[in-house]
Amino acid sequence: MTNSSFLTKLFEQMQPNDYVQLLIFLIIGGFLIIFNIVFVIKLLSIPDNVLKIKNAVNEITSRVTKIEGDIKDLYRTANSIESLKGVMVEIAEINKNTVSGSKQIIEQLISINKNLEKINDKSIIK
Repeated sequence: MTNSSFLTKLFEQMQPNDYVQLLIFLIIGGFLIIFNIVFVIKLLSIPDNVLKIKNAVNEITSRVTKIEGDIKDLYRTANSIESLKGVMVEIAEINKNTVSGSKQIIEQLISINKNLEKINDKSIIK
């Protein structure tokens, strides 16, 4: 007995209701096959997605590392600015002392000049 004769005898014995059930069974089977094919395709794409995620994580890590370096540079710059601020305060204090010292020297020179003028006037008179 061949397969075709077996199927022929099977279809001859089927009622119309059996055809509907067979059709529903075939439709559901087709959907399950399509679902499984899509599922397998999705499963096969997981390594690619994992690789994409790994690359994205590596990119984020490198950017965070760069930002950390930039923050360290900013911290060093801030410390340098603080140091410069201290130096500027010291320079301002030195300038202030220089100005007051210069005023004293100018006053002494004026006093010496007046004394020299007095001496010069006395020598001219004699």
